[in-house]
Amino acid sequence: MKKICFGFVILFLILFCSFNLAAQTYKIDSLKTILKSNKHDTLKLYSLGLLSENAPDGEWQEFSKELIRFSEEKSVKVIGRELFLYRSGHALGLHNLAYSLFEVGDYENAIPIFEQSLKIRLELKLDVEIGLSYFNIANCYDKMKNNVTALKMYVLALEYLTKTNEPTFTAGCMNNMAVIYSNMGNISKAIEYYERSLKYEEALGNKIGISSTLGNIGLIYQEQGETETALKYLKKSLKIALDMKDSSAIVIGYNNLGYVFKKNSNYEDALLYYNKSLEIAKRLKIKESIAGTLNNIGVLMINMQEHDKALDYLNQSLKIREEMNDRNGIAVCKNNMGKIYLKRREFNKVINLNSEVLEIGRAIHVPLLLRNASFSLYESYKGKGDFKKAADAYETYIKMKDSIQNEGTRKASIKSQLNYEYEKQAAADSVAHAKESEVKNAELAKQSAEIKAKKNQQYALFGGLALVMIFAGFMYNRFKITQKQKLIIETQKELVEVQKKIVEEKQKEIIDSITYAQRIQKAQLPNDNFIAKNLKRLNS
Repeated sequence: MKKICFGFVILFLILFCSFNLAAQTYKIDSLKTILKSNKHDTLKLYSLGLLSENAPDGEWQEFSKELIRFSEEKSVKVIGRELFLYRSGHALGLHNLAYSLFEVGDYENAIPIFEQSLKIRLELKLDVEIGLSYFNIANCYDKMKNNVTALKMYVLALEYLTKTNEPTFTAGCMNNMAVIYSNMGNISKAIEYYERSLKYEEALGNKIGISSTLGNIGLIYQEQGETETALKYLKKSLKIALDMKDSSAIVIGYNNLGYVFKKNSNYEDALLYYNKSLEIAKRLKIKESIAGTLNNIGVLMINMQEHDKALDYLNQSLKIREEMNDRNGIAVCKNNMGKIYLKRREFNKVINLNSEVLEIGRAIHVPLLLRNASFSLYESYKGKGDFKKAADAYETYIKMKDSIQNEGTRKASIKSQLNYEYEKQAAADSVAHAKESEVKNAELAKQSAEIKAKKNQQYALFGGLALVMIFAGFMYNRFKITQKQKLIIETQKELVEVQKKIVEEKQKEIIDSITYAQRIQKAQLPNDNFIAKNLKRLNS
């Protein structure tokens, strides 16, 4: 599916917001003008990316090719963040080009181009875009009825889409997987994925998606022989489509109802709904729906014994399906044509047609085709008297029939009753009990919530008190240490003062002793006059 590369756009909005281009106000003409007049390469890249997504049919395809060319040219000249942007643009261009081929039914050529885009996105680790690439590759294989490869691709797509929270494509992926499982006869898996898809669609409020899923569920119930339940789902599906005025969904809705009425031999109503579907499909030129409805009317004509009309409708359908290379559709048409020739006892025509159907059924792994073709071959070989080949064909028919609808599978699917719907409606027969239970549950839930809240408050209070106590203990400990240190300092200070006083007293005593000694010495020694007088006397 062609979808804008969100990572690509967001990166440009971040990097080039100075250009003041809000995504919601982009106009095609403005983008074309920017593309022609602006010399800024990255803005050109941005414009090409948006034009490849939003330009009208016939133009966006050309812009996609230009985006590829421009991105390739610029990628060789840059590094770092710019290289990342150009590589993202290159991947987007390839993706959209592949989608243009997908739209016209050229699935084989679309796949390798999708894969080129995927390779770049894997290198750049663009998870959302990787999921979309796998999704579109899966769609191609799905359209080609290569069920095994399609499932493998859908599983890879689902891994990335759920991881990146892309609910729209996740729902579509699950729905498509359910269709494949249904075609392969794995009813329990089909129901599982329809349920999962329905949950996503309802969460999104996607009414068209809900309509499609309900329709598919209805068809499963019809295949299981639960007509009343099937009609309930199909009518609900059609009502949503009509309310939404979605023509494509209405086409499918009318077709589905026609199929159920035909299966239950209500041919008048079946033809009415088929013709309504065909009218809208032709007006919209939806080839796949036109071919499908023509085939369905052809089968209806067989049941009504209008064999010439039936062949006319079936040949019209076959021509369209051959143009589309729809192998499953081709096989279905040829098997239905074989039923007419079988009634006419033209056994060789039946064998030729259904040998081709058998070959296609094996190639695309569709048990329903194998079952129908084997039964037609069994009837033809038996009619010709070739009982050995008839026995072989009948053995294949039984195996395929059992793989599609054995009693165990049927019981499992009916017992399931679509658990999701059952969970929503299980109390419908006991409304009063349900309301009472709901009130009680609400009260219990409220009480539980209140108790839990009180406990949380208590835990918070105790935790807060514990923290306060720890902090207080820590502060008290620090206080005690500080007090002790202060006491030691004061004691040491007093000791110093005492020692200072002792030293000062000792100093004073020493000085006094020295002074006293000097006095004694001075008292014992003669004075200067005495010495001078005696020296003078001696000299005379």
